Amino acid sequence: MRLLVPIVAAALALTLPEGGGASATTRLDVSPRHGVTRSTFVVSFRAEFASSKAAATQYVLGAVNSGTCTRGVSSFGRIQSGPYRVGDTVRFVLRAPRSGWCIGVFHGVGHFERKIGDRWTDRRVGRFAFRVQH
Repeated sequence: MRLLVPIVAAALALTLPEGGGASATTRLDVSPRHGVTRSTFVVSFRAEFASSKAAATQYVLGAVNSGTCTRGVSSFGRIQSGPYRVGDTVRFVLRAPRSGWCIGVFHGVGHFERKIGDRWTDRRVGRFAFRVQH
């Protein structure tokens, strides 16, 4: 839980406009696009960079709900280090938390992180969205 807040904050910062080339606007695949509070969503994309724990590299997703939420989870962050080779399919399976997803649209971003010394560098790989209904 302590990692969730920094991950979501980093993800939100990356959703701001930047001069980041084609990958800055790449849409990540989401299935299903519409679900209910107990749905499992899968976000997938092709790896642009090789990633592994040994190389201190990872893919990260973060998202927030656009509405006002009184019950359920309104934001999340997930990390996967792989290993992945360039061109492999990276899949994040987002299972509904115990309290369920908040109703509304979740807007998120995926990015690639590399640890250099004692700090992480980020590179955006794309954006995604999904809707949660009653």
